[in-house]
Amino acid sequence: MIERYDNRLIPPSVNDDRGQAFGETLRQALADPDFRALLMERIDDVDARLLPFLIREFGLQHFVEPGMTEAVIRRLLKGSFQLHAQMGYIYGVRTGLAMLGIGITSWSQWFQQLPQGAPGTHRATLSIADEVFAGEGRAITARLQRAIERMVLRMKRFSQHVAIRFVAGGGQPGSDNHSTPVHVAALVITRLRVAPSTAPITTLFARPALFAGAAVSTRLRIAPRIP
Repeated sequence: MIERYDNRLIPPSVNDDRGQAFGETLRQALADPDFRALLMERIDDVDARLLPFLIREFGLQHFVEPGMTEAVIRRLLKGSFQLHAQMGYIYGVRTGLAMLGIGITSWSQWFQQLPQGAPGTHRATLSIADEVFAGEGRAITARLQRAIERMVLRMKRFSQHVAIRFVAGGGQPGSDNHSTPVHVAALVITRLRVAPSTAPITTLFARPALFAGAAVSTRLRIAPRIP
């Protein structure tokens, strides 16, 4: 028991039986709690039950959703000031993705692309470095894609456009484990047509890319074919 109260703090004018009884009650109430758990600067030690309140206090409700691991939430809380300061910058997008636990394998801006892309466009190759949602491991699930999209849209400028390419299996492009590229498109249009094709396999380890499309549309057509 930690002594945080001294009876000498009771003013003489109220130092009667009732005042002393109140002081004893106060002493017992202050002795047990560990108030360090309430310090916002000690994110690693704060009680997990308080994390939802800190998410709102730090303005992170747009980046966090139910099911995220405690490690990801604490990482976002610790980096919240940096995250807000970098809004509108492409390195803010990269910072936010890293806080989620997303590895950035490569990132090219429009003037670095061959042929040169449209101004303001970016191409990013991502891998899942940490478990973002409890129980899902490093799988590229639908809600993980939504979390990544939400982070990108919140952090980038309106004039910037980021095309995302995942590397499944946690490997690096061109490495010996022959990871499968996963291309993801998110569009708001009136018509979407997804037509992936599989090229002839020339080596034993060759794998076709996997395409996933998500759209808000009135017509959706998926037509896989082998030329």
